Amino acid sequence: MRFISLFLFSFLVSSLCLAHDQTHSDLPFIEVSTTASAKSLPDQAIINITFSATKFEAEKARRAVDKLVRPFLSKLEEYDIQENSLDTSNTQLHPQYEYRNNQRDFKGNQITRKIEFKLNDLAQLQALIQDITRTEASHLGSIRFTLKNKQKLKRKALNKAINKAKNKAATIAQGFEVSLGKILNVKHVSNEARPAPQMRAMAMSAEMSDSQSNTYQQKEIEYNATISAVFSID
Repeated sequence: MRFISLFLFSFLVSSLCLAHDQTHSDLPFIEVSTTASAKSLPDQAIINITFSATKFEAEKARRAVDKLVRPFLSKLEEYDIQENSLDTSNTQLHPQYEYRNNQRDFKGNQITRKIEFKLNDLAQLQALIQDITRTEASHLGSIRFTLKNKQKLKRKALNKAINKAKNKAATIAQGFEVSLGKILNVKHVSNEARPAPQMRAMAMSAEMSDSQSNTYQQKEIEYNATISAVFSID
């Protein structure tokens, strides 16, 4: 009896799953898949800078770094920095040693303090890079270009993919002389096809120092959206 009950239960579950899978196949339908993209030049830069100082006493090294950072932060007030993007809290301590004849000699404590912020006005980038390179004991890391509003570009790509899917389905229906019905199922995937460009600090500084004008050509950021849609046929 138990075996029969398990068999009936398995048969019922299988029947329900099969009915679910055949929901669309029981009706005439048109299935299409389209991809569209949207591109935009970056309008924001994420900049990382590291300040460092080495002293025998860690506290003296920390004070030396703070002395370097304070005037730089004051200088940043002249630039269009995104509100709440400035992060100055990343501080690390690295003991420094020198190895001679299998002996380790302590040379001092190195304090590094990393600063990250977002520059909203890319027209100010060249002047900012020059100010950073003039700053004592600082190292400019990579500069990443991005968008203030990525969602706007994603929506643009998605809307283009939706319109392409609707037009494609309508063209197929017209070609077969049938009427396109309602949407039965839709899936979409969105991804960053061309990542935000990134440039190493040394290359950026060298390129900008070659000319008084900013000659760096920023690459476009691109998003792709893919739509798979199933329409009924009336």
